Amino acid sequence: MIRIERLAKRFGGVLAVDGVDLEIAQGEIFCLLGPSGCGKTTLLRCIGGFEVPDEGRILLDGQDVTGLAPWLRPVNTVFQSYALFPHLSVAGNIAFGLETLAMSKADREARVAEMIALVRLDGLAARRPSQLSGGQRQRVAIARALARHPKVLLLDEPLSALDAKLREETRLELVELQARLGISFVFVTHDQDEAMAISDRIGVMQGGRIVQVGAPAEIYDRPATRFVAEFVGRINMFERGGAWIAVRPERVALGAGPHSGIVRECAFLGERRLIFIDSPLGRMTASVAGSDGAPENGATVAFGWPADAERALPQ
Repeated sequence: MIRIERLAKRFGGVLAVDGVDLEIAQGEIFCLLGPSGCGKTTLLRCIGGFEVPDEGRILLDGQDVTGLAPWLRPVNTVFQSYALFPHLSVAGNIAFGLETLAMSKADREARVAEMIALVRLDGLAARRPSQLSGGQRQRVAIARALARHPKVLLLDEPLSALDAKLREETRLELVELQARLGISFVFVTHDQDEAMAISDRIGVMQGGRIVQVGAPAEIYDRPATRFVAEFVGRINMFERGGAWIAVRPERVALGAGPHSGIVRECAFLGERRLIFIDSPLGRMTASVAGSDGAPENGATVAFGWPADAERALPQ
């Protein structure tokens, strides 16, 4: 569906996207995940046509769209700021992108009504953006982007302005919406939990490059590099035999094992407790059920993990 070949984009002397090769399938939710400045938004903007790459090309359904203007691509974008027109109603915002299409007024009104129903904004068509909640404004932005029936929807951190509970609810709505439409979603975020929850596959970016692509479970359980291991979720890292050994905190068991250390802190997070232990391996973290009892600070504890919990990574 989307094929990116050796894509590079520079801003002055800064190489923001560095020779990216990537394929995204039809009907897939693909997440570009990485820290600020890693190039994920620049790559998304290249796909959308808002940035022109210096090298490489972008193909959609086999068509080279590298040099096409954004409005000539079968792609629409939901921006982080939503970019709604404050003087237009919900219906007016959704209809705006349809003005350039050869549609009758009746067809445009029908399409707007279809989009309002799709994102569950019934009864709010006449409201202005200032009269909507953050979640409702986000739905308007999505409806406007979908009104032209794009083949690909690009989402640039569209949930970052929402509070934690609403963000979780909206994630689920996006997954359900994508399943109903069957189109490809390309989603940019720096939030690991968000990427794991919403994606079919994740591309982790570092320094303008995609350093690993895989399903969420693969990225989490089998990170390819130390950067991926440390960026995606909590991780314990220590050196052994010239390699970094990575162990997820939930695989660390307390009370028995070949290692021991002193408990420095216990953090209660509701469903889980994090136990921070100073040991000869360095600072180690164990994650246990929130209902389990926690050792006292200063206590000496034994700990260990099964052999299959270890992941050896290159230096």
